[in-house]
Amino acid sequence: MKIIGDKDLQGLWDIIENKYCFGPCCTQKRYNWITLPIPNKKYSVKEIWSKNNEKLINSFFEELTEDKLFALDWQHDGFTFSPKEYDTINFEYFDEIRGCNVYFPTYYPNGDYYFFFDKNFEIGLFGHPWLKEVFVLGEKLIQKFDSNKNNLRIVEIKE
Repeated sequence: MKIIGDKDLQGLWDIIENKYCFGPCCTQKRYNWITLPIPNKKYSVKEIWSKNNEKLINSFFEELTEDKLFALDWQHDGFTFSPKEYDTINFEYFDEIRGCNVYFPTYYPNGDYYFFFDKNFEIGLFGHPWLKEVFVLGEKLIQKFDSNKNNLRIVEIKE
């Protein structure tokens, strides 16, 4: 796991905000908070994912990617990481150089917008904290989520 530098992080957010029209908002009413031009599916998440659910989702990424993923937490640090190192990630620590706490996001959007995606934006998981919903990007990842709907306690949102 590595923290993304400010310039590179801003470049990723520019893509998410400009290309995908990301629009953060604190409302609990459904609204179009992101526009994705690639195959995707939106799910309602019925409850916070357990550690086993988090590991299951990570296993999807581990199987479908050979490269590192980006993990972005809106208004916080962004990271690159390999799903293969997921079990060893320190999810919360104090950064002595910057003098601040660092929090690596979970796959469940727990309190903020979380974005996990590969370098080409071909597979990913985008989460909305207040609406308790996630967008899954990419056909193969969608298939994984669809075949594990009961385990993950998710329901497809059709609009």
